[in-house]
This record gives sequence, structure tokens and C-alpha cells, in this order.
Amino acid sequence: MATSTTEKTIWSYLMGKIGNAYGVAGLMGNLYAESGLSSNNLQNSGNTKLGLTDAEYTAQVDAGTYTKFATDSIGYGLAQWTYKTRKKALKEYADAQKASIGDLEMQLGFLYKELSGSYSAVLKVLKSATTVLEASNAVLTGYEKPANQGTSVQTARAKYGQKYYDAYAGSSTSSASASTTSTSSGTSSASSSSTTTKKATEAAKKFLKSLAGTYKATANLNVRNGAGTDKTYMVTIPKGTEVKNYGYYTLVGTTKWLYIQFTYKNVEYTGFSSEKYLEKTK
Repeated sequence: MATSTTEKTIWSYLMGKIGNAYGVAGLMGNLYAESGLSSNNLQNSGNTKLGLTDAEYTAQVDAGTYTKFATDSIGYGLAQWTYKTRKKALKEYADAQKASIGDLEMQLGFLYKELSGSYSAVLKVLKSATTVLEASNAVLTGYEKPANQGTSVQTARAKYGQKYYDAYAGSSTSSASASTTSTSSGTSSASSSSTTTKKATEAAKKFLKSLAGTYKATANLNVRNGAGTDKTYMVTIPKGTEVKNYGYYTLVGTTKWLYIQFTYKNVEYTGFSSEKYLEKTK
């Protein structure tokens, strides 16, 4: 079972690329249905057929002692890649990244590469979807394409996705009519027990693993909708406020604008701030 850290890493990466919570949730619901969000997950029939655990299979592929990764027709990884051409491409991508075949960040990069290429029609839906179900069905029928794509499967995968939407996009219920609004100052107009979410209109363009961690603001700091001082600010956070970064940023000139997440006055924010005013604490 995936840990909350894994969920947050996947959510953050996909939000940085897709920029639409419905799309990210719909995609994650499908990934959960396929692999439980485990990047070294080997299809159960493969465990039985080969007599290998997930970790053993991964280690042997990495070591080169198992040479049939591309041709064994056994699902593997977040998306349970199965077909020869896709597993071959995954292995080549991992080798180019000098990463384990089971590395989470590598697989997320490959996933987005596929979506940006051969599955661009699915990505278009993910970026524009207005419900989790719409996004989930696009992934189910256009990307994963399992043998059973019936109503019961659609419902189950959308429910998985809705759980991620509720957890990370701030929705308090699965009803489309249930929503809260925020004032222009960034405080919630809902009761103090509810949490709303504000997200930047731009997505991060670069990733650097060493940037990931917890930061604190070294001065009162504007958090903006995009990278750069010309972008509209969403909120000003006080000096000392803690924020999270998962390695994503946009470079403006020579300055890194970190794609950060934090909660302030009962509102969850995802936006950009200059690295110059953020001190890494852990």
C-alpha cells in the first residue's frame, strides 16, 4: 500500500505537469487500481509464474540478470506497463536516467512522456476535465485500456480518484455542488473547520531532486500564480512560515522560483516564490 509520502510526491509531480486537480485525481485513481501506487509492483501472475517478489524482480532487471523485461508480457510499475514496445521504452528511459526500473520519479517522468506523445488526446482531457469521472474514464479507455472497461470498473476507479481529490484538492465531499469560496485576501469564507485550496495558474517547468524539502520564509513573502515578479500574487505569508517543495521549479533568469505548497489561514496553497527568500530547513 502506498504511503502518504508517495501519494504526495505523485500528486505534486502530476499537478506540476497537468495543473488540473480533476485530471490528476482521475489519473491517480487509475494508477492506484493498477498498482496500488507502488512503482515496483509486479503483476500478481508474474510473481507466481517467475517465483519472484516485486523487489527480487526489480533487482534482477536492474542487475541485468533478468533479460526478458520487455518481452515477458507481465505488467509492471505504476501503470502496469505490459506491452513489449512500452516496456522496452520504459527500460530505455530508466537506463538514460541511470535509475532503477522501479524508481518512482523515473516512472512519473516516463508516464508524462507517454501522455505528451502517443497519448496526447488523453492528456488534453486531463488538463480540461471538470469532474474526476471524466478524467478517470479518459485514462481508463484511452491509456490503460484493460479488458474490462464497463460501468462497474469506471465507477470503482472514479471513486479511487475522488479520494485523492478530496485529500489533496481540498474538496470536503464528493458532490459537485459542495464547494467553498475564498476571499481575495486569501482567507476562506467557509467555516474555520473547512479547508479550501488555491492553486497557481502556471505549472512548474523543471525538476531537481535535491531541491525537495521543507523551507521557511526568511521575510514576508509573496506567493504568486506563476514564476516571476510580474505574476499576480495569491497571498503574502509571514516570515518564518513553513512550506514544502517536491523538487519542482521554474527558472527566471538565474533565479529559481520554487513550486511550493503550504496551508495559511485555513487555505491550502500551491504557488511560486523566489528561492532567494526561502531557507531550506530539512
